[in-house]
Amino acid sequence: MATEPHELLRGMLCNPERRRNSPVMRALVSPALSDAVRDQVRTALDARATGRIAAALEEQGADDARLRAELLMALMIGVSLARSNGTLEAIADADPEHLLEVLAPGAEALTGYTTSSAA
Repeated sequence: MATEPHELLRGMLCNPERRRNSPVMRALVSPALSDAVRDQVRTALDARATGRIAAALEEQGADDARLRAELLMALMIGVSLARSNGTLEAIADADPEHLLEVLAPGAEALTGYTTSSAA
């Protein structure tokens, strides 16, 4: 998996069926998450995305690299969940490429990567 925000965003927005039914996504929305499962989810997210983003940001010399990586992940998870369950209709109905365009400035602000040219 890429560490650049636009690639992570594209993966979550353009493959909602695969993501929605994953054990990690189901655990993220579970109201009764045990400490053990929470640790497993954290480890999975760290290995797949958050840790990679944080490492890339640290290499760039970004302040608060871990915080920035987790904020980006929270943004991606929230948008992905809103798309897959249809609760927020404008997000659910939007073309994934348009969502990437709209999200690009926020991802850039969090990470320093230029994403708008790739969206």
